Formats: sequence, C-alpha cells, structure tokens
Amino acid sequence: MKNIYLNTLLIIVLLSLVGCKSQEKVIKSISCKDDVTVQYERTNAEAKREGLVADEKQESFVVYFLHDFDDRVKGFVNDELLFDDKILTNEVTSDTEKYFGYSYAKDKETPVLRISIDEKDKCFDIKIDKKYKLIYVFLTENNKWIVRFSNTHYIHN
Repeated sequence: MKNIYLNTLLIIVLLSLVGCKSQEKVIKSISCKDDVTVQYERTNAEAKREGLVADEKQESFVVYFLHDFDDRVKGFVNDELLFDDKILTNEVTSDTEKYFGYSYAKDKETPVLRISIDEKDKCFDIKIDKKYKLIYVFLTENNKWIVRFSNTHYIHN
C-alpha cells in the first residue's frame, strides 16, 4: 500500500513538472544572436472575474516592458520601428510604465517582434502568437530575455 501511495505521488509530481515546462521554452531568434525564453500564461478564473482579460477578437497586441531595464530600447514589428525610448525599471514595483502596440488586422503574415538594446548588442526577434494580445518583455539580471504571452492585464500600482 505504501508503494502505491509513493508511486501515485511521484506520478503527480512528474506530471505537474511536465505541465509547467510545456508552458515555457527557449527558442532561437529568427535573425538576432540572443535566444529568448518564451512563456505562455493561462488566464485564470480570478482574472476573468476581475475583468482583466484582453478581448480575444482584437487583431492587435500590446508589448509591455517589465523588469530589469536600465537601457535605451527599440521595439520593431515587421522591421518597422514603433518604440525607441530609455527604459528605467522602478525598483519597488518592477514596472517601467513603457509599452507600445501594433495592429495586425491588415497583415497577411504573422508579425515578427524584435526588441533591441544597441548599447549592449542585444536583441531578439520572434513571431508573435496571435492567440495572445498582451506580450510582457523582461530582461533578467543576467541579461537574458523572457517574453511572456498572456491575455491577462497586470495591475500596476
């Protein structure tokens, strides 16, 4: 009986680990040298109750810069410069209050998002996932890129 309990517990732990990993993967950029960790965030019931869910019918997305930026950053979609500004992360909230949007309603192909920091010779470019309307971009303390595709609006205080 003890073995059945341990085996069941082991299976549950392994399945939960596999489930978490399937929502995050490292992918190679299309033309930049940096790899990017891509995360896919599920919308939870609380976000739905609070009205924090993006409209799935939109044919657009918004890119939000979260942490750890202290750089001049450029944002492109399909090689069109849409954002060029100095970003400084608020150390208390991890927020930058910087973002830009793009409508792909008239695009025939999937849009390609490219973010670059010229001073650090860093960039990534990836095709966006049209199922998600919000894209959160992070730069880790180790200067690694994380892109989180989401449909949940984060509350910034």
